[in-house]
Amino acid sequence: PHVLATTGLAIVLRPSDTRVPSWGGEVLMRVDVIAPAADGSARWGENVAIVIDGVGPDTAALAAVALDQLAGRDRVSIVDVRGARIIVPPMPASNRSMIGAALESHLRSRAGIAPRDVRAALASARQAVASTNVTQRVLVLTSHKLTAEENTELSRLGQRGVQVASV
Repeated sequence: PHVLATTGLAIVLRPSDTRVPSWGGEVLMRVDVIAPAADGSARWGENVAIVIDGVGPDTAALAAVALDQLAGRDRVSIVDVRGARIIVPPMPASNRSMIGAALESHLRSRAGIAPRDVRAALASARQAVASTNVTQRVLVLTSHKLTAEENTELSRLGQRGVQVASV
């Protein structure tokens, strides 16, 4: 490997596979660029709970967009309103493929499994994001109009310092 380095940046060049000879004069190179964040510029992880209350095909797409916004240090959990079931327990958001697969599998098999219980689902979400050291967020993806009681529960989360959004 060849290393080019300066303060705050390192570039490493190496053949992509050292065991296969490069016949025909072609060599594939692997380039690793390492640029650590400056002190104080990177944010710490956030605890995010996604509450699924949708029944349409947009639910998985909206959840995927939300997951794409998360960083590797964030922790995410997914809760289904039907039966207040935890689909994905709190785990690093860097496990996106596992989180997405669990959600899609659950959405395919959940039709009519349990009645909606928004209050219990929000309580589970609150427990999943609970921490005094990081930002706490709860995102509710719903295809239903929330009742006054459900909106009150969302307000209570906000009063406890949780950032709440409903789509």
